[in-house]
Parts: sequence; structure tokens; C-alpha cells
Amino acid sequence: MTTHTNGNRKATSRQPEITQNLRAEQNTADRILRIDEVSKIVGISRSSIYNYMKEGSFPEKIRLGVRMVGWLESHVQTWITEHTPSRES
Repeated sequence: MTTHTNGNRKATSRQPEITQNLRAEQNTADRILRIDEVSKIVGISRSSIYNYMKEGSFPEKIRLGVRMVGWLESHVQTWITEHTPSRES
């Protein structure tokens, strides 16, 4: 880590650490899914998704704008895995 003097303040350069963190995030990047895609992937209606959200049993939405939300694909996939009945007889 390198320290630079910038006027009366000291600034710390953490470029290698930041670059490494960005690469790690890119490798594990998650897609944000919109409601229609979530509905298609999960196989339930939009209203059912919102009902599950109201119950607190569906992954947390991410606010993308004033009237726009999405869900992390990994959270949706985990929810599907946890709510798929076992096929063991």
C-alpha cells in the first residue's frame, strides 16, 4: 500500500487490492432478473411471487428504480432448490 500526500491530506493508494476485489466480483457476478424472467424460471405467476414476498418466503427484491425491481439470479436459484420436493421414494 502506498501513501501519497495530497495538499494537507494523505491519500492511500490501494489500487492492487481494489483491482483484485473487482476481478473476484466479476468472477462471481450475478445477473439481476426482472419479474417476468423470475416468473418464467420459477414457473409461478407474478402474483404468486408477490404473495410469497408478502409472506417473507421469497428472496429479497433489489430496487432498480422508482418502479423497477429485480432479483439476484443466485438467490432465485437457491429458492428453487430449497422449494423443490425431493424425488426420493
